[in-house]
This record gives sequence, structure tokens and C-alpha cells, in this order.
Amino acid sequence: VSLTASSEFGCSNTITRDITINSTATTISSPDTVCLNTVVNFQNGSAPLPVSSVWDFGNAIQSDKLSDSTSYAAPGTYQVRLINTYAECVDSVFKNIVVRPRPTVDFTAANTIACQAPFSVAFQDLSPNSASWQWDFGDGNTSTSQNPVHNYTAEGQYNVTLTIVDRSGCTNSTTKSSFVRIVKPTVAVTNAPIGLCVGVAYSPIANINSLDGVASYFWDFGDGFTSTVLNPSHSYAATGNYTLRLIITTVGGCTDSVVYANNIRIGTTPNADFTASPLDVCPTDTVFFTTTSTASDQWSWNFGDGGTSGLENPSHVFSDTGSFNIVLIAYNNGCAQTVTKNLYVHVKPPIADFDIAVTCTNKRQVTFIDRSKVDAGYGLISYSWNFGDGSPTSNLQNPVHVYPAIGSYSVSLTVTNGSCSHLYQRTITLNTDTAGFTISKTTACKNEVISLTAVGSSPANIASYAWSFDGGAYIAATATTTHAFTTNGPHSIGLVITDINGCTDTIVRNAVIMIVGPTADFTAANTGGCANTTITFNDLSTPAGINQWRFDFGDAIIQNFTGAPFTHTYTDTGVYFVNLMVTDADGCTDTQLLATPIIISKPVPAFAAVSTRICPGAPLQFNDSSISRYPLSYRWDFGDGNSSILQNPIHTYAGSDSIYSVKLVITDSLGCTDSVTRLSYITARRPKPAFDIQDTTSICPPLETKFTFRGSDYESFLWYFGDSSTSTLANPNHFYNNYGNFIPKLYVFGYGGCIDSASAQVNVYDPLITTSLIYGPTTACNSLMVDYTLTTPPSTKFIFYPGDGTVDTTQRKTFQHFYPTFGYYSPLIQLTDSLQCLVYIGGPSQIRILGAEPLFGMDKKAFCDTGTVLFANFTIGNDPVVSSVWDFGDGNGSTDPDPVHTYSTPGTYYPSLTVNTLTGCSKTLVDTLRVYATPSPIITADTVVCINDVLLLQGGLALADTSIAWNWTFGNGATSVAQNPSTSYSTSGRFTITLDAANNFGCRASTTATVFVPPTPVVTVLNNPVIPVGSSVSLPVTYSPNIATYNWTPTKWLDCTDCPTPIATPKSTIKYKVDVTDIYGCRGSNDVTITVVCNDKNYFVPNTFTPNNDGVNDVFYPRGSGLTRVQSMRIFNRWGQMVYERKNFTANDATVGWNGTFNGKTAESDAYVYIIEFVCDNSVIIPFKGNVTLIR
Repeated sequence: VSLTASSEFGCSNTITRDITINSTATTISSPDTVCLNTVVNFQNGSAPLPVSSVWDFGNAIQSDKLSDSTSYAAPGTYQVRLINTYAECVDSVFKNIVVRPRPTVDFTAANTIACQAPFSVAFQDLSPNSASWQWDFGDGNTSTSQNPVHNYTAEGQYNVTLTIVDRSGCTNSTTKSSFVRIVKPTVAVTNAPIGLCVGVAYSPIANINSLDGVASYFWDFGDGFTSTVLNPSHSYAATGNYTLRLIITTVGGCTDSVVYANNIRIGTTPNADFTASPLDVCPTDTVFFTTTSTASDQWSWNFGDGGTSGLENPSHVFSDTGSFNIVLIAYNNGCAQTVTKNLYVHVKPPIADFDIAVTCTNKRQVTFIDRSKVDAGYGLISYSWNFGDGSPTSNLQNPVHVYPAIGSYSVSLTVTNGSCSHLYQRTITLNTDTAGFTISKTTACKNEVISLTAVGSSPANIASYAWSFDGGAYIAATATTTHAFTTNGPHSIGLVITDINGCTDTIVRNAVIMIVGPTADFTAANTGGCANTTITFNDLSTPAGINQWRFDFGDAIIQNFTGAPFTHTYTDTGVYFVNLMVTDADGCTDTQLLATPIIISKPVPAFAAVSTRICPGAPLQFNDSSISRYPLSYRWDFGDGNSSILQNPIHTYAGSDSIYSVKLVITDSLGCTDSVTRLSYITARRPKPAFDIQDTTSICPPLETKFTFRGSDYESFLWYFGDSSTSTLANPNHFYNNYGNFIPKLYVFGYGGCIDSASAQVNVYDPLITTSLIYGPTTACNSLMVDYTLTTPPSTKFIFYPGDGTVDTTQRKTFQHFYPTFGYYSPLIQLTDSLQCLVYIGGPSQIRILGAEPLFGMDKKAFCDTGTVLFANFTIGNDPVVSSVWDFGDGNGSTDPDPVHTYSTPGTYYPSLTVNTLTGCSKTLVDTLRVYATPSPIITADTVVCINDVLLLQGGLALADTSIAWNWTFGNGATSVAQNPSTSYSTSGRFTITLDAANNFGCRASTTATVFVPPTPVVTVLNNPVIPVGSSVSLPVTYSPNIATYNWTPTKWLDCTDCPTPIATPKSTIKYKVDVTDIYGCRGSNDVTITVVCNDKNYFVPNTFTPNNDGVNDVFYPRGSGLTRVQSMRIFNRWGQMVYERKNFTANDATVGWNGTFNGKTAESDAYVYIIEFVCDNSVIIPFKGNVTLIR
């Protein structure tokens, strides 16, 4: 853009500036419909991203966030406005939000009160338009059913809450407190326990708490009398203590009872009376009362001066003068009698009493004021004062006494009135307390709280405090108080104290505190402007020395300054109240509110069209509703390339259907501008007729057809149903009452006079015209195949009924149907349209199938071996039978109607009956008959079996013609149903085996066999021998008779293994087992253990030897039996020196012994010590030590 300026002298100059017009799109993303009090999220979907945004949610809430959320507290339609500030431009957009109200929620229940659990409550939802439900029954259980039934399992009072969500998605809830109450009844008697007299009517008062009401009452008075009314009355005829019982039963069947055991006391009337002494007394004298009542066991005294007693014979000191009425109530087991003696006891005066008055100017001087009760009629009156300070007494009635010092004194007054005297004593306190106070600080800032504390007095002597500030009124307070002064300068404080004797003291301290600090004051250079206007503030605060200025600009921005300039830029419109707080070097502060608020103005654009839906080509009025403090100019953009600068223009949208966005830009006289764009605001469309139609075809008038309006862009509509009927309902139902073809039409009328229509087809068919059933042939013998051809109205379903009881739903229109037996058949079809209307159409003729159905029975169809059968003819038909021919299946036959025939050979037979009718029809029926052969069982098994051995058995048959059922009993309690079972016997003896065989028909035979079970062979071990190694022993066993074979294992060290008692020579401990078999093949066994030991009996060592080479006893060597070897032999002399050693040699061998030499020389005759280790045949090592003497 260029600007050229020219002067009147012909001079000119030009300046050029580039202007960038940015494309912006301000959009709001949010739901169109929300629920009351729910958070709505508003997303700023504008492009490009704005520099700043301002939201007006239409509910008096604004926001400067890019995107934000809010909620609405009242239902209705809210206009939300978004104002975006871009780099160079400002744009705004409106959007309407519909806030739906909370749904109405309510519920009920038929019965909510019970007296015991469990208790089931059926709840009913009464909420309109509810779509989902959440019940909280108050006992920790919930439900989502609409009308739940809940079982309460414990007593209590339950709050029930129902939360619903309606079809719009909005929710609400209601809670009914203590809605369900399950409370056990309770009962008590208000006037029990009680005492009464014989014959006096007693009316017990029941105190019952029952929610479900009381159905019955039962009173038991304890004397044989009862009652069933709520409020009975009863008189007891004899004295005694009675038990009262009340039982109630509620409407819900619950019971409760209360028992007052022996608490109804019935007695005879006592004779109440009493005496007292003395009856005329002075104050402080004791009066003694004595009851003279007869037959009394309880007493209640009232002495008339407020005193009472429950003793039988009490005493009492009266607290006042005068004559007193004495009342005694005497009881005899609850039966009471009252006696009153009026003015019975007389108490003479005086009663001493006094007050004091302290002279405040001389607090040691006290005036005593007599308050005694006296009566001159009783005699002379005299006073005696003891002032408690050691001074003489006074007999004045109201003396004045000056005490020598401040302090506490015990003062007594004795008053004499005639013959009686009375003493009254009290302590008085005299003080000289004076007012004074301390102050927390003597220099303070304005509005700073200071503390004040009263001093110079004893708190116990002070009755009240009152404070005054700067000469103001005294205000009652405590000894410690606080105060804040609001103006600078010196200030005075006063204190008044009042002591317990009514004397006061006052102190006033002038200029006791100095208040300092700044005084805030300021103005604004200008008080308004457009958004983003910068305001400069001028500080007028005093005095000097302020070091901090704190401005609250009213727009949520607070800023601290340490000096001028004071400026602030307001970015949004509004009225702002500015507050300044100044602080000086001492930390004192002051605040001031700007007298005139700052007003930031910005015009608010708004407009509306007379209608937002129009017919293309129709003129449309736009009305401005913008808000501004200053005059405005306008610029409209109608969205179709046209514009206007009028305030309320009229515009015509031409052309085809379209949707237009309208923008209004306003500028006020200050140059503040703003715009609003209503996106897709004007819809210029011609009306579009459309509808759904349901149920357009029927065969049964009247046909109810349902129409659903689907049109759009319309102002009104009209239905024409094609039968001269019309409607203006949106979704009408119309009845077509006659057969025929109809064309319903929907006419829609658009905004601006546009009109269009749509039509459909409705057909009500006459089934008698549009339906046919053709079939043939129609006659035959016994059975018939018939060909069918069907024609039905359009859009109908049908069911074919052939007339023989069968049904065909296959929807076939050309088919065959087979009739298997004689009869007369009338086929028809059932037509069904979409509305389930039924019409039956029959065929043109009846189908006739002639013949007879041969039927017969037999008195038996299966038997064993041979039998006679009775045949019965039950033939039926619709054609007379002229002959019946029987074939018995065994080569024989008969023409008798009901023949008898005997079968003598087992086998399967097929008897038949053939019948012939009058018209020549013939048919045969064949049946089956079975003659079974009785089985002949055979047992194959051993005749002898050992105890516990398995006996195998086989069942066989000499004759059988079907499968066989086997049944064995073995004689040992066991059975089997197998053909080839097995069994065993745990005891010896002879046993009978029985086999029963039966075929499928029950033909049965049995046979038996005998089996012998001999005793088990017994091997008896007499003992388990213990022998030295190297010894032999005969195995000690005996046997039962009939043993045939023996087998010993192991065979080691035995002289035989198949003999009864072999001889064993074991070298170590061993166990032998013998297995025997008797002559029947039965087996037995037992074990024998031989323990082999090695000890001193297995070896021998001589104690002397003579190595003189005479061939006799020349060598010392060990001897023995059962020895494997000598592991070592060592010989030592008397000095412990080993003279001989040898290892691993055989015993009993002189060649390996000691010959009496040592180191090749002859050893001395002497006694030598030997140590020998023997190894026995059982591998046991035995060490042996001894002495041997060498003799030469």
C-alpha cells in the first residue's frame, strides 16, 4: 500500500508499506449437548495457533487459557464465544451449548418396614426416561436392575440410594434416609415397678416401640389374672410381691417381652402418724421426729423448709424462722398413707445476716449493714459485732469500723431476739489495688496490633476492667487486651478497674504510644482505553522514605515497584479497581484504593438473522446486537462473496443449496475493533422429502401402516395416504380398511415457500383372488403320491397342510406329497403376511384313498422251546374287507379271523396277514415271532485247588441259540457273571460250584461241580541254632503229612538240598529257606537261621614250649578250628623287646611257629608275652594276649 501526500505548493512525497493479510480459522471443539453440573471441555481448534485466547462460556465465567473447561449450574442454551488474537489479527466465533437438566429420579417400595431379618424388599423405579440404574441398598450391596428385589440379612435402618442415567446420558441420584427399617420391637411399662394397696386398681402403661404395629398384647399380673388389651386395669386382692409380665406380638410376627420380677408390691394401708420434739425452737436447735405409724416399712419426710429424709426417725435443723407444715408418707409394702401436720414446728427468730459497704476514699473504713431476720414481738433485740481485728465489739445495729490495716478479716454478728440467739460469720477483704498497665511497644505502625496488660493489682481483688483509647468510651474487657491505631501520631490509653468491694481506680496515659508510617495516595494518568492499553499511575503518597510500592491492578496481576514509573498494560476488557500498598524503611505499610476504576473497553460483536434456514433466492434480514460504550461502524461478510456496511442489512442468497458462514467486524470511535464469525450459520436449502414406511403389504384389512418422517430442510409437511386421508403428525400410523393398491405421498414445505414430495406403494391383496391350490390325482388304493402347484400373493409366507397331520413350511410352490395310508384328505394353505395376519385357503376337492390296514396281535411273541400262540385280527379301513389270509411262517396258514397256532421248534418265524377289500385293494402286514432254545450249561475246571491259588473255570453250553447270561456261585461267598471266571479259596475243604445260564428271553438251566481244597503244607522250625564256626548242625524242622518234595536254598554249606533235614557246616551266619510241595501240588515254606560265632573255643595257644630239638614241643605256634588264618603273631620279652613277628599264616602249622631264637641266637629261658590276631571263617578278627614260658 502506498500513500502520496501533496502540498499546495506542488510538492509531494510517497511512502509504501507492505500489508500481510493472514488467513485464520477460529474454531471451537466441544459437545453440543451436555448435562447439568458436568465438566465440559472446550478445545481451541483454531489455525494457526493464536497468540492469546479469551473464552466467554456464557455462564459469567471467562478464561484466558488456550483451551479450558467449565460447568453449567442451570439448564438452558448458552452462547459460548472464543476470541483469538493472532500476530496481526483478532477473530472470534460463537457456539451454542444446550445444557440438559438433571433427570428426575424417584423410587418406591411396597413394604419397607419389618421387625426382623431376613427381609426382602421389592423396589420400583419411578424415574421417567431412565436408561440405566445403580442401586445402593445401604448394607454394602448394590444392583443394576431397574426394579430389583433385595434381601436384607441384618437388622438396622438403611439409607437407599438410586442413581440413574437418562437417555441423554445425564445422571442424577436421590437418597432416602432410613427408607428400609428393620427394627425389633421393644416394650417397657412406664409405671412399673410400683407399690399399691390391696383392692386399688392398677392401670399399667405400655411403652412400645414397634415399626410394624402391634397385633396382640398379653399381660400376666402374676396372681393368675391376664389380659390381652393395650390398657388393662387390675386390682390385687392380697398382699405380696407380684411379677408383672407383658408380651407383645407385632404385625410382622416379632415378639418382645418385659418382666418386672416381684416389683409390683401390694400391701395393706398403714396408720401413718408421728410426733416431734421440741416443737418450739430457736434457730440451730435440733428437732427430733418419731414415727408412730403402724405396719409401715418405708417412710418419706418433708420438713417444709426444703429439707427431706427417708429415715424412720429423723432429726432436722431448720434453716429459717416461722411455722412449718410437716408431711410424712408411710408405706406398707408399697401401700402408702400420708399424714400432714400444718404449722407443727415453730422456729423463733432471729436469723443473723449482714452486708458491708467499703468507703472507697478510705478503704480501711467499712460500714456494716444488718440484714438479720428479727421480730420484736419475741422480745428485746440486741447485736454483738466482732470485727476480727482484736478491737472491742459493738452492739450497734449498723456500725462503722475503721480497720488498722488493709487485709482479710473474719467478722461475726450475733443477734439476740428474746430468748434466742443466732451467729453469722463471713470473711471480708480490704485492698488498695490501683490501676496500671504495660504496653508491648511505644512506637508502632498504623494498624499494627499492640498488647496491653493491667498491672498494680491482685486479679483476685478485681471484679472488672474497662479500657479507653484516645479519650473514647471505656469498653469492658479483660486484664489483657489488644488494640490497633489507624492514624499516625501520639495516642492515649486509659484503664478503669473495679475491685470486689465496688471501688474503682482510673489511669490515663497520654501520648503513651507513637504511631508512624506512610500514607498511601495515587492517581491514574488516564482511566480507560482499548484492550492492551498501558496506564501510568502517579504516586502521591507521603512522607518521603517509602521504599516499596505494591500495586494490585485488579486483573489478577500484582506487581512490586521500588520506584517510578508505575505502568501497567491491560490485555482484556473490564472494570478494574486498583489498590496501592506502600512500605517505608521501618516496614510500616498503608493502602489506598484508586477513586476511579480503570475501564478497558472493547466492542463486543453480536448479530442474528431473522432465520438461519431459508429457501435460495429469498431475502434475509440480519440484525446487529453488538455491545459498545462508543459509536460503532460495521462491515458484513455474508459468505457468498457479498458484503455490506449497514447496521441491519438485508441480503439475498442466490443459486443452489449451500451453507454460509457470516462474519461481522465492528470498530468503535476509539478505534477498538472486534469481529465475530458464525460458522455454517445460514442454510439455504430446498426442502427434501423422505420417509420410512413399515408394513406395506397385507392380505387382511385393515392394514396398519407406520410412517416415519425422514425429511430435512423443511418448515412444515403434510401426509396424503392415497385413500383421501391426510395427517400432519411427524410419524403417523394409518389404517387401510379396504383391499386395493394405494400410493401415499409426503409433501414438505421449505423456508421461503419451497415445496417437494415423495411417494411409496401400499398393497392390500384379496387372498381369494390372488391365491390358488391345484393338485392331482385325487383317488387311489392304500397310498397315493399327489402333485401340487401353489400360487400366493406377493410378500406373504405360507404353510401347507396336506390334511394328513403333517406340515410343510418349506415355501415350495411346486412339489409332491405322499399319502401312505387310506383316508379322506382335505389339503389347505395358511397364508401369513408381515403383520402375522392369517388366511386359510382350501383345495378344490377332497383326496380319497381307499383300502384296509391289516393289524393283528399275538398273545406272546417270544417263548422257550415250544408254545401255542393266539392271533387277534384288528384290521381297520375305509373299504370293506372281503377276505383275510394268515401265513404263520412255518409252512402253515389259516383263513380264520382269529386263529390259534402251535410252534414246536426253536427258531425265528415271520407270521403275516393279508386282507382284500371290496374294491380290490390288498395289503399285507408281517410280524416277527421267536422261539428260544433253553441253554444246557457245562463247567470245565480242576477238581482240586490249593488255598489262595487261582482256580480257572470255563462255562460251556451243550445247546444255545442266543447270547447267554452267566451266573456263577463258587461256594466261598464269591460270584461272577463272566463266562470264564476265576476264583480262589482261603480255607481248605470241599466246595460246590454252581453255574446258571440264561438266554436273552429268560430260558434258564444250571449245573454244579465240586472242588477239593487241601490244607496248606506246614513247615515247623524247632529252633534257630547258634554254633561255633567250623561246626556242623542238622537243620531242626518238622513237616505236615503228605509232603512230596523238598527244596533248600541257598545250597551253600549243605550236604543235600532235596532232603527233609540236611546237615549244614556254615562258615558264617546264614538263613536257609525250605519250599515243600505236597501230593496235591500245594506249596509251603519256612526259614531257618544258623548263627555262626567265633570265640575262645575256636583256638588254643600252649603256655610252655621246650625248643631243645628233641622233636617234641620244640616250636610255639597257635592251634584251632574254624580259622581262616592268623593275621599276626608278635612275641615280646620282659623288657618289651619284640623277639618274634609273623603275619598271615595258617594255624596248626608248626613250620611257621617260633623256635625260641632271637636274632639268630638262642633265647633265654623266661616268660614271654604274645599278642595273636585270629581271623575266623566268618571273617571275625579275635585278638588274644597271653604268656608263654620258654624252658630249656
